[in-house]
Amino acid sequence: MPMWLAGSRKAKGFTLLELIVVLVLMSLMSSLVLPKLYNSISSRDLKKSAQDIVNTLKFARYKAMVLKKILNLKIDVYRNELRLLSNSEEEIFFKKIPEEIKLRFYSEEEISDYEDSNTIIFFPDGTSTGGKFIIENKMKERLIVTIPDLIGKIKIT
Repeated sequence: MPMWLAGSRKAKGFTLLELIVVLVLMSLMSSLVLPKLYNSISSRDLKKSAQDIVNTLKFARYKAMVLKKILNLKIDVYRNELRLLSNSEEEIFFKKIPEEIKLRFYSEEEISDYEDSNTIIFFPDGTSTGGKFIIENKMKERLIVTIPDLIGKIKIT
């Protein structure tokens, strides 16, 4: 029996070949798992942004009813900003949507990503001018937030 085989039965530990095989298997497994993990984080951010928009819209409707005033929600699709303003342009609330999210707003009349800012008007009786947000993440996943013009439930689809 060769000397190198006879001594290997007594040696404890791992051979270089075994370590390389384990490292290759770990790298293969991580290459499969990490993209899925990134996608789930990106999806979670998209859902959180949609919920933030819904909460802002509900707050604007509520605030208009409580103050008994007309309030304007200005949507800046280039800066990903939502600003709730009174008629005197006093800022009541501000929300920044993360840069990773592409924000678009459609009013009843026209598309808005060709303008700097759009507005949803909230009236003291709980109605609004309505519209639709389309939000998209870097993975091209998309959610639509619909704002009914009459009193109704804001939907995420």
